[in-house]
Amino acid sequence: MTTPDPLYPLRQETQAVLERAVGEGRLDLGEFSELAGLVWSTEDPKQLEKLILESHVGSELSPFGEPPAPREASGTAIAVLSDHKRTGNWVIPKEMTVVSVLGDVNLDLCEATPSSLEIVINATLVLSDLKITVPPGVQVYSDNNAILSDNKIESSAPLPGAPKVFIKGLSVLSDIKVKVNDPNTQETSWWRRVLGS
Repeated sequence: MTTPDPLYPLRQETQAVLERAVGEGRLDLGEFSELAGLVWSTEDPKQLEKLILESHVGSELSPFGEPPAPREASGTAIAVLSDHKRTGNWVIPKEMTVVSVLGDVNLDLCEATPSSLEIVINATLVLSDLKITVPPGVQVYSDNNAILSDNKIESSAPLPGAPKVFIKGLSVLSDIKVKVNDPNTQETSWWRRVLGS
């Protein structure tokens, strides 16, 4: 028989606050993933309360200053005999169209801010590669039609309330690769530094 978690109600409240912060664009996917992992692993109620406070007021208490505002992103990424890359702090539209012919498209969602908890990427690929990098906890589902193509979807344990990414469309002689970013290889986010963990 398992012992009930006395912090479960506070964990749920904190998770709901984080989900609202993502929906309002105050947290990017990487920060959400990192903080949601902390919510369900910490045994310190003060850390959960501090996390709720920080998520409500944004960066006002941060000694590192306000994070840069995400740049608006187009809902289209086109690469014909070329490469298209989106990284850093950008807004992921609810629905995005990717078209690539003899090209590569790289989408790094780790520092991006989702405009919805369900993101649809409609990809049309011919002799091309689509590479998507997501933070741990974000689930990616592929429902594209593949002709002489490969889909390699790396996954991690889903986090409650994490955004979901759906890949649809057609790939011909192309590859779709989804990679989960290893948090141990990147610098600790300003949220984690503020919380002192």
